[in-house]
Amino acid sequence: MRIKDLIESIYSDQRLLRGYFLKAEGHIDYFFNLINELRDTCDNPIEKGKLLRQFTEIFNIFTFSVKAELLLLRILYLGGCFNSRFLNRFMDCIYSDSLCAEDRLFLWQDATMMYLEHGEYLYKEFFLQKRELTSEIAQSFKLTNHGRRASEAEAARDSKRIVVTQIMYPDYPPMKVTTPVLRELANKGYELYLIELSAFEYDSGNSLFEPFYRPRVSASEFKNDLGCVPVCEFKTDLGDISARDIRTGFKTDFGNGVGTGIHVYYPNGNTMKERMQDILNRINEINPALIIDISDEYSFISYYYIQDYPVIYWPMKRPSSGAYFDKIVMPRAFYAASSMEIAHPFTAEQCIDVAPAFEKVSPAGCYSRSDFDLSREDFVMITVGNRINVELSNKFIDSICDLLNNTPHLVWFIVGCDAVAYVSDKYRALLGGQLRYIKYEEKLPDLFSICDLYLNPHRIGGGTSIAWACQQGLALATPKGNISGYVFAGDTYAAPSEDDLAPYIIELMSDKNLLNKNKQYMKAKADSFDVASAAGDFKMEIDKLIDEYYSQRQVQSL
Repeated sequence: MRIKDLIESIYSDQRLLRGYFLKAEGHIDYFFNLINELRDTCDNPIEKGKLLRQFTEIFNIFTFSVKAELLLLRILYLGGCFNSRFLNRFMDCIYSDSLCAEDRLFLWQDATMMYLEHGEYLYKEFFLQKRELTSEIAQSFKLTNHGRRASEAEAARDSKRIVVTQIMYPDYPPMKVTTPVLRELANKGYELYLIELSAFEYDSGNSLFEPFYRPRVSASEFKNDLGCVPVCEFKTDLGDISARDIRTGFKTDFGNGVGTGIHVYYPNGNTMKERMQDILNRINEINPALIIDISDEYSFISYYYIQDYPVIYWPMKRPSSGAYFDKIVMPRAFYAASSMEIAHPFTAEQCIDVAPAFEKVSPAGCYSRSDFDLSREDFVMITVGNRINVELSNKFIDSICDLLNNTPHLVWFIVGCDAVAYVSDKYRALLGGQLRYIKYEEKLPDLFSICDLYLNPHRIGGGTSIAWACQQGLALATPKGNISGYVFAGDTYAAPSEDDLAPYIIELMSDKNLLNKNKQYMKAKADSFDVASAAGDFKMEIDKLIDEYYSQRQVQSL
């Protein structure tokens, strides 16, 4: 199947789109060849522009069924032929009454993944629309809300019980940030109840297409980042278990054992509705003083618990949200800057400033430069991320690879993916020499210890790996406006834009004084983002919100 076949089909009878619903059983790989051709074509900016204009015209001329339009948009997204207008169309389709509640939920999560992987697809009203959809989807599931009585609220006020809702599947990067802070909060006297949101849970029978992420983990190697280990038998499927099988059967204590004041709960239920209802029931049984939401934009039930409990939302990626909360962990400076690009469904007064938190890590000394055939003269850059294959723009790759071609002894490690298609196609001669792929590296601090510079593109996320690199004394090259990198570099050492990174790298290589100042600045910054400070800041904000919320509630009840 070719691009021209799809376009001809649309102009005639849309048979290719209809064929998917008849034959594909929700598997988007039905269009595998077409998606690959789109990707290859869209590697050329001129050809991509032509295709975008052509499909924009198609959407303006033809009327599609909701499901057919969603399918076409999904194909275009996977093929890289996408923009903010198409994401807007995707969101508009989710409003349709012709979709069942489960389909709308999965599509809502897919739209979240689209913007998390491609921030350039955001449009100004996205989060306003997302919050509206959140409430619609929540109401369509018709979950039962407890409705907290005044006596229950009064009992909860001084209880030190806090519910934390978050995604907790193995190796989920944000847990490396949240876990140490939560341990510190427990040490400060709070009783924490961590509830897994099961946001990626997949119910069979989805009539459109499988959700983007359906992570699978080895049953034999499973270990939760929180330190919990399975104590039950798992159902296996060819040696693997899916996220939906990770529910109950975990030890409820985490950290150093019994008495840590942290309990972990995985919801029961065979459907998304049953699991979400189980979460609400569990929250009401606990009757917490406050809820910390770390849902990463994938849970819709904040619509329900905001009605009875004070909520602090702690975003792990882009600092905005379509969730419901009283306060959001976000510096007001970021709020003001991002308001230029997007419309927030909340106010600056709801923002609270909590210092970033990263555990200190030390290399074990298991790597040396000789292990990678590197010489003392080599200047080694490293970029780490589990979405690198979609976060590196072709323009950025061209600038860095041109720099590699013209700079002897400059080496670039790309960690976190098998390959970047554009790199492999256009810069194959660099692979294995000046440019190395490293699919996964468990001992990142050791790898950092043999590098000189952390190269950070304009993207969402990456804060933990940047912190660990700076702790090991690496310099940082990152553009302004990048949330994670800019937190470290600030105006002092951030490049004006991504286009200026290559010249900045040359400047760092040629000016040892500047290089050393950069390294010292970044190490001091990373060391200042300690867990104890973040937990202390967080505790003050928690206590303040609890006091404000229950005092106001008491006034209203008089």
